[in-house]
Amino acid sequence: LSDQLIEDLPVQGFIDVTLSNLTLDGMNQYGLVRFEGDSASTPASLTIQNCSIINGIGMSNPGVQSDNADVLIEDSVLSGHRTGADSEGRGDGAALSVSKATTTINRTIFNDNAYHGDGAAIKGSNVDIVITESSFSDNTSGSASEEQGGAAIFVKKGSTLSISNSSFTGNTSPLGGAVSCYESSCEFTQCEFGDNHADYGGAIYGTGADIIATGN
Repeated sequence: LSDQLIEDLPVQGFIDVTLSNLTLDGMNQYGLVRFEGDSASTPASLTIQNCSIINGIGMSNPGVQSDNADVLIEDSVLSGHRTGADSEGRGDGAALSVSKATTTINRTIFNDNAYHGDGAAIKGSNVDIVITESSFSDNTSGSASEEQGGAAIFVKKGSTLSISNSSFTGNTSPLGGAVSCYESSCEFTQCEFGDNHADYGGAIYGTGADIIATGN
C-alpha cells in the first residue's frame, strides 16, 4: 500500500482498527494513516503491530495521526517522515501525533523523522503515553518557541509520559534534543541518552513540567 491508507475515517460509536504485518510507504508523496474517534461515545482504538510505516510527507501528520482513540503500537518502525507548516505556521508531529486518549508503544523504532516544529517522532496533547523498549534516533525538530521542541517526543496540555528501557541517540532540536515536556508529567526509567543536541536541554527540556528520571 502506498497511497493514503486511512483519511478522515468517520467513527460512530465504537470501532477497532488493526494494522498488522504491513509495509506502508508514502514514497515521499503521501500521508499515510489518519484515525479519529468520537469523544462523545466509547473510545475507538487503533492497533499497529509488526508494521513499517515510512516516508510520509505532508503539512501535518504524514505518518500516523490519532485523535480521541486509544493507540497500541508494537514491534514496528516509523521512519523517514517529513512535515512542514501551513501558511499560518501550523503543523504537527511527523511520525506520530496523538491526542485525548491513551497511547502504548512497545519495541518500536522511530528514526530519521523531521519537522520544523515540535515532536518529530511523537507529539502528544492531553494524552497518556507509555513507552517501553523502543528507540529514537536521528530525529530533528526546528522550533525554538517556548512551547515547542523535543526532536523525539513533545508532550503538552497535562499529558503524562512514562518511558522505560528505551534509547535516544542523535536527536536534534533547539529545546530538548530528545524530549520536551510542556506543562506535563514525564518519567524516565532505565533509559539511555547519547549524542542528542539542543541549545537548551540536550536530552530533556521542561517548562512547567514534573520530570522524574531514575537509573538513566
